[in-house]
This record gives sequence, C-alpha cells and structure tokens, in this order.
Amino acid sequence: MNFSKIPLIAISIFVTLLTAFEDRSFAWGPMGHSIIGEIAQSKLSLVATQAIREKLHSPSLRNIANWADHVKKKRKQKPWHYTNIPEGILDYKRHRDCPTRDCVTEVIPKMAQTLANRREPIKSRREALKYLVHFVGDIHQPLHLGYANDRGGNRVSLRYRGRNTNLHALWDQGLIQRGRKSLVQYARRLNCRKSVNIPLKNLRDEVIQWGLESRKIVLNSVYNFDQRSGISPNYIAKSRRILNRRMCKAGNRLAGILNQIFASNRR
Repeated sequence: MNFSKIPLIAISIFVTLLTAFEDRSFAWGPMGHSIIGEIAQSKLSLVATQAIREKLHSPSLRNIANWADHVKKKRKQKPWHYTNIPEGILDYKRHRDCPTRDCVTEVIPKMAQTLANRREPIKSRREALKYLVHFVGDIHQPLHLGYANDRGGNRVSLRYRGRNTNLHALWDQGLIQRGRKSLVQYARRLNCRKSVNIPLKNLRDEVIQWGLESRKIVLNSVYNFDQRSGISPNYIAKSRRILNRRMCKAGNRLAGILNQIFASNRR
C-alpha cells in the first residue's frame, strides 16, 4: 500500500482506532467483567431475574458489566474502581485509604443501598445496578487493591506472549485462557459453587473482606516474578488458577447481593 497517497487525517484516524483496539484487548477487562456477569446471571433467583428484566430493563448482567468503564472518564469516577493501600500493609482503614469514600470498597455498599431503595428513581436504580455489577468484579481483581506508586501495576512493564504489556493488564485479562470458548462456555467451565444471599446490613463488612482477599493476593503472589527474566510458566499457571477463583467468587457474591435485594423488595 502506498501511504503517501492517503490523506494525513485518514492515517491519523487509523492509528487512533488501532491504538484503541490495542488498549481494549487487555482492557478484568471487558472479557473478565462479562464472565463475572454471566456467572452471576446463572445464579440469580427467579424473583431477581424478573425484577432486573421487567423493572430495570436489564435482560443480561453480562451486557451491562462494562458500562461503568465507559462512563468513568466523563463522570470523573476513576477512583471508584480501586482502593490503594500503602505498600506492605494488609489491613484496610477508611480514614487512611479512602477518606473521601470514593473508592471501590465504599462505593459498592452505597450502590447496593440505592438499588434496594424502591423510593429512588428508576434511572438511579438502573445505574446503581450497572455500577454494582462492575464494581463487585473490580474488587475481586487483586490489583484493584494495589499500590498508588505503580498505579495498581500499570507502571510495571513486562512481556507476555511476545508483546509488551504491564502487570495490571496481565491480571485484568491477559491471564484469561478463553481459546475458542464463548463467554457462556467459559463461565460454565469454571463450575462455580452456589451463591449465598448477603444481607445488606452486613454488606460493608463483607466488601472489606473481599478487598482484603485481593490485597493478600497482591502481597503474596502478584509481584512474585523476576522482572528482568520475565514471567515463568509456573507463575502464569498459578496466577490463572487464582484469577479463575476470583471470577467465581465475584459472580457468586454479586448474585448473592442481588438475590437478597430483590427478595427484600418483595416484602
């Protein structure tokens, strides 16, 4: 192809689109969130399924799982997707780690309360559902409970499968071994356990524990590789098992929240 004959603006658009595609390919990226949504969908009660479909007009949790990522820049909500904790520390303290209450640890209970409140406008409840589906996924991705100094692993460069990427992107989506399986097939293959309803009065404590599970993985597993020699097959295999378990837990717990909310709404 003779690029000299192509208008400069066309080349610019092509490069922009190509870059956007590259970002999305590693961007619990869309695939991870969709898998979590599919797991949760399969574990919803009939009551919750009907309420979400008929009252909130959301036929599939998978289809709304990535909405929060699409609006975060415009709405200036990026901090809602993670909680930074100082290096080497396992515990979470709101006054230290989320004083303005705009991190994922604090936003999940808030969205659950909005969704559960039938006096809230339907639009607010629909958005709360979309946020909830996404943020329950985020808090189960270990590097969303990472360090501020490397932006949750985004500044830790590495190579994987012959391409340049970073640690956060690897754990977001690079480790998901989907192959030719559909998202539904992948979710079913994980064979996740039965979900358990989670009372809203206990939700904040539960969410903090979910975050600390992710944090423990950060401290014990995520950074256990030699950046000079690259990631080993053993690291990949172990990390993949961790990630699959986290997606299962996220889907189960999301279903547990929604089943409890809509069971309560019937009373």
